[in-house]
Formats: sequence, structure tokens, C-alpha cells
Amino acid sequence: MTATVGVDLIEIERVRRALARYPSFRERCFTETERAYCDSRPNPAQHYAARFAGKEAVESNYRQLWASMRNVTFQPLQRIATEDRVVDDCTVTFEVAKAGYWHFPVGSKVEMRLVHIFEMRDGKIAREIVFDMGRSV
Repeated sequence: MTATVGVDLIEIERVRRALARYPSFRERCFTETERAYCDSRPNPAQHYAARFAGKEAVESNYRQLWASMRNVTFQPLQRIATEDRVVDDCTVTFEVAKAGYWHFPVGSKVEMRLVHIFEMRDGKIAREIVFDMGRSV
């Protein structure tokens, strides 16, 4: 996988207008926790804009990731769940379909060990930690 850094820009005024014009925008795009935080700030539109830009960046990254793979298979290895933590351990195998995202050549078959650790709070994911280790097979 190639690590990249980017800057996402969004016009705060545009978000301010969307919040005023379309009340459903707030409910559709932001969680209850995000709305409570943003609405408690002196300039809510600024905070909504930052979260919206971040969500767009994450979505774009996942689209690029999935577009770069084909013939994807998941093999669950272990899941451990307690009230405050869930650990998923699996192996993902795929073929590189597109250059630019992975450091493997197009057509390479890759096996990746993927471990997700979810820290839970009140039944919701409060934090996610991901470890991935890929190798050509």
C-alpha cells in the first residue's frame, strides 16, 4: 500500500448555506455525537465543514483501494469480543488490478494479514486500530 498525504478543502460558507437550506443534511451526514459537538462550538459551520471534508477523503481513499483489487477473498481467523473491545483477525487475498495504490505490480496475487481492534464505548465504535501486513504469493 502506498501512503499518501493530502489536503481537502471545502468552503465553510457553502456548508453554512447547506445547513440552513437543508435541515436533513445535518441528520443525513453527521452522527448524533458529531452534531452535538459542532452545534456546541461558536462557529458550527466551520466544524461541520471539517468533518464533511474528512468523510469525503476517507470515502475517496476506500474507493481507490477497492478499485485497485480484484478476486478478493476473506478468511476469518479469529474474533474476540468483550463489552469494551472487539478484535477481528483475518487473511485477505486479492489480485492487484490497478497501479498506484499498492507497491506490488499489477497482476500480483497478494495475501494480507488484517487485524482490526475496535475500542467500544456505549455499544459504539469509539476508536479503530488497523494492522495490515501484505506479501506477494
